[in-house]
Amino acid sequence: MAALTLSAAALAAVAPIFFTVLRETQLTFNPSVEERPGWSPDGRRIIFDSRRGRTTHIWVMDDDGSNKARLTNGPAVDASATFSPDGRRILFYSSRSGNLDIWVMDADGSNMERLTDHPARDLFPNWSPDGTKIIWVRHIGRGNTDVWVMDADGSKQTQLTTWRGTDGAPDWSPDGRRIVFHSDRAGNRDIWVMDADGTNPEQLTYDRSEDLAPTFRADGSLIAWFSARSGNLDIWVMEPDGRNPRQLTSHPARDWSPAWSPDGMRIAYFSDRSDGRGDIWVMELGFSF
Repeated sequence: MAALTLSAAALAAVAPIFFTVLRETQLTFNPSVEERPGWSPDGRRIIFDSRRGRTTHIWVMDDDGSNKARLTNGPAVDASATFSPDGRRILFYSSRSGNLDIWVMDADGSNMERLTDHPARDLFPNWSPDGTKIIWVRHIGRGNTDVWVMDADGSKQTQLTTWRGTDGAPDWSPDGRRIVFHSDRAGNRDIWVMDADGTNPEQLTYDRSEDLAPTFRADGSLIAWFSARSGNLDIWVMEPDGRNPRQLTSHPARDWSPAWSPDGMRIAYFSDRSDGRGDIWVMELGFSF
């Protein structure tokens, strides 16, 4: 797998990289909604949100769907979890303080610590590749969301975007120098990228439909996102400069929230194709040039 990932990075500089979907596998089968998957750094576990019971909690399972375990409990919402680069800690947002804030806990669900304390809603956190910083979205109200960054201990909270509309779903480039996100600053929600300090924003997609939740492949050669540009919500990939967009899923149901595996050869995603409510699926990818 490592050799394939390296070849993708090398070939990206001289030719478009395309993938063919070899296999799609359903991993969760609960009648509740299960969404927002993310991978452990070793690619052996998948973390996800589940609405089993009366609220959303964080669960984890092996990458084949076995050994499901619940990590958070209680009446509060706990959601949008992501492993730290060393796999030892998990970021998430939670309402357990009475407001939606960013929290961190150990990988087994213990030692929870609140990182933000603001009257706005803080959502969708993501670790920097070296684990020293965290980006997240602050929802002020009336459709206004911006991207913020802080140190991993919650200090030095800094606003990166100041658009009066929606800037959301940020993700770091593998070298930590750029941040990809979606924004409606051009009138429609499209994929944008900016430097890690919030400067030099650049629009990558221009479709009339909405393009959402972009995420970098681990080698930086591709960005996955979901879009309705085909007439339905599907998973797409493109090069990091926006060239050569390619549709990966084409099911009549909705597919969204893509998450690359660490080796870049699988994508976990949410789909409501099985029961109309939503489960975690994984696609396995092969190269196609």
